[in-house]
Amino acid sequence: MRYLAIRTLLRLAEGIEGDPAVRDYSALVAAHERHRAELLGQPVHADPLDAAAALLHAIARLRPLESRNDIFAWLAAYTLLGLNDITVKATPGQAIELVRAAETGELDEAAITARLADFSGGAAG
Repeated sequence: MRYLAIRTLLRLAEGIEGDPAVRDYSALVAAHERHRAELLGQPVHADPLDAAAALLHAIARLRPLESRNDIFAWLAAYTLLGLNDITVKATPGQAIELVRAAETGELDEAAITARLADFSGGAAG
């Protein structure tokens, strides 16, 4: 399992149209650490779909950028899955709908994992 580096998240944010500034670095660090968290030396999210869901959920809820957090959350999850050789096929509308449902609390991490699995044609968890 490969995780994203904090510098990768910063580069993804820089690549978003308008180059939104980081509003809250502690929220960015929290999102980064959440997807790669360990408990008693074991990864909390050992499956790429679980880790991507945790990252997407944390960015959507914590909103580390001054704007465009929905796009940032999707890019981060998509990039993490690609880094782990998982291809995601979702329309832009499906991607934004997923992130906004996470942002409002309509979807929790498990539901996000399931949706990402649907988009990748794989099984969740």
